[in-house]
Amino acid sequence: MAAGSPNQFWRRNGHWVFAAALVGYAGWYAAGVFRQPPGTDPAAPAVRETGFLVVWLWAWSWPVALGVRNLPHDRPGVHAEPARVVYTLGCGLCLFHLAVAFHLGHGWSHRAAYRHTADASGFGPGVFVNYLFAAVWAADVTWAWAAFDRYLDRPRWVSWAVHGFMGFVVVNAAVVFGSGPQRVAGAFFLSAPAALAWWSWRRS
Repeated sequence: MAAGSPNQFWRRNGHWVFAAALVGYAGWYAAGVFRQPPGTDPAAPAVRETGFLVVWLWAWSWPVALGVRNLPHDRPGVHAEPARVVYTLGCGLCLFHLAVAFHLGHGWSHRAAYRHTADASGFGPGVFVNYLFAAVWAADVTWAWAAFDRYLDRPRWVSWAVHGFMGFVVVNAAVVFGSGPQRVAGAFFLSAPAALAWWSWRRS
């Protein structure tokens, strides 16, 4: 295949095109959301939509823990560089989702967020788990960009501890406390990339 073919371009740069498109869309979306006055509806469409995208992006990017840097593009396996980009986008969207939830759902009140968490799960301090989830994701992304070789070579237990905690939170948010179609979609978007990552890692 020719080196300059469209297929080669998309294999090497598709994640950057996706990143640019998502960032542009997020900017347009944010302009509409934050023009609205602060509200008190945790079920506002924007809160649910951004939350769903966070689940989707995390599900497809967590295999960065299994990634191999500089893996040839025609070799099966988890390509670390695209996974890192999508993982970073997911982290940014997670922070954006928290801002949307506080703006439209809690009127920028931690007390209101605490009460909503207590009503939804029966455990008000669970709101701090959400904060910790965002902090762990941000710290992990920072490590991935500051020292990627060292990040990929870190002990396997560190990666599984990070993504095990994050997976626990995501599964609870999307499946355990979800309802109806949201629960089914959440289960699919979490299981499909996990199976694909495991299969491709084994083959590589």
